[in-house]
Amino acid sequence: MVGGLAQRLRHEPVPRDTREAALWLSEHAGDGGRVLVDSPSLAALLSLTTRLPVLGPLAERGAPGRASDPSTFFATRPRVPEVDAYLLRYGISW
Repeated sequence: MVGGLAQRLRHEPVPRDTREAALWLSEHAGDGGRVLVDSPSLAALLSLTTRLPVLGPLAERGAPGRASDPSTFFATRPRVPEVDAYLLRYGISW
């Protein structure tokens, strides 16, 4: 099907920095822990092209995912035990 529907469903190329981040993570983050991602394009690329367990993007989830959203850490100065507990609770290594 040339043109028509196939042409309208075409996607933009993956941005270079997103490709590079995905490549680096796929080569280095294979220890079984989750990868916390706040970029929708990076999360989608990792989910589609690797076996890495991806957590995110979280800011767009709303109420059901609010507890797992780390954005409060960026707005405040959390203590190390709070951050450690968060990473352990959600199995995040990267």
